[in-house]
Amino acid sequence: MATQVNAPWGLDRIDARAGLDNAFNYDYDGSNVDIYILDTSVQPHQDYNDRFLGCIDYTGEGCDVPSPDTHGTHVGRLKQRRCAGLVLACVLYSRLSVNKTYI
Repeated sequence: MATQVNAPWGLDRIDARAGLDNAFNYDYDGSNVDIYILDTSVQPHQDYNDRFLGCIDYTGEGCDVPSPDTHGTHVGRLKQRRCAGLVLACVLYSRLSVNKTYI
C-alpha cells in the first residue's frame, strides 16, 4: 500500500472509512489503465506527466482550440496528476464531444 500525504480533500474522502486524515492510501496506481475524457477538449498540462496522448474531434471545432471553460482539462486533471489523482500512471485520451460554442 502507498500513501499520498497532504492529499486533496476529494482523495482523502475516498479512503475515509476511519475518518479524514489528510492522506490518500491506495494499492493500485493505474498502470495499464486508459482513460477517455468525453468532454470539451483536454489541453496538454504539466500534471499529465507526458501521458496525454491527444484528442479526436467529434464536433468539427478542432482539438487545438482551447475550451472557454477548460472543463475537459479539469476533468482530466482529476483523473491523472503527477502528484495527486486516482490513477497516477494511466494514459489519458481526449474525445472532443461537447460543442464549445454552447457551453
